[in-house]
Amino acid sequence: MTYFKIINLLILSVLGALLSITCSVVFTICKNDWAVLWSFLSALYTLMNVYLISLEYAEKLEYYYNLSILKNINCFACISTICYTFALIWYIFEIIYYNMPSLPLNESYPAIAVMCFMTANWAAVLTIITRRQIKMLCNISRYFL
Repeated sequence: MTYFKIINLLILSVLGALLSITCSVVFTICKNDWAVLWSFLSALYTLMNVYLISLEYAEKLEYYYNLSILKNINCFACISTICYTFALIWYIFEIIYYNMPSLPLNESYPAIAVMCFMTANWAAVLTIITRRQIKMLCNISRYFL
């Protein structure tokens, strides 16, 4: 992958982390505990993306992680993406079936659904990044065999 694409992905991930942390603070002030949980999880996945992308940019990924660890992270991220997508579907069902309002913000199910979507989104990005890095490490190990 070119450095331009890596830098763009790194910038987007840093912005996602900042927005997730900001949403976590806002929902803490509004006392919406479920939205705080989802925004905190989103920030964790985004920061993991930032960490792995920065290691790839610095070309130090193979020093810190081997294939088995990246495969475990990929498996965890894939399972998390599936679970968070089902949680998002559940929140959307509750919003539609019970006709939940978006205001007041401390009881807002649409806000929870948005943060659940962002968590599923960043978990999916983590799955894609680790899969790409597994392929990259497989190609590097072929050269040294």
